[in-house]
Amino acid sequence: MIKKINERIKKLKNHFLIHKKDFSSMRGLKKIINIKKKYLKYKKKKKPMW
Repeated sequence: MIKKINERIKKLKNHFLIHKKDFSSMRGLKKIINIKKKYLKYKKKKKPMW
């Protein structure tokens, strides 16, 4: 899951090198980054016991 999210983030970053004023895609990028943060926080919290 993290790999797919990272790929999407890289694609959007490359997109912003060309389209600097694309604010709707910027909103999507921020949403994806927040999803990644929440997922990593969840995984850190749910570490296995062993």
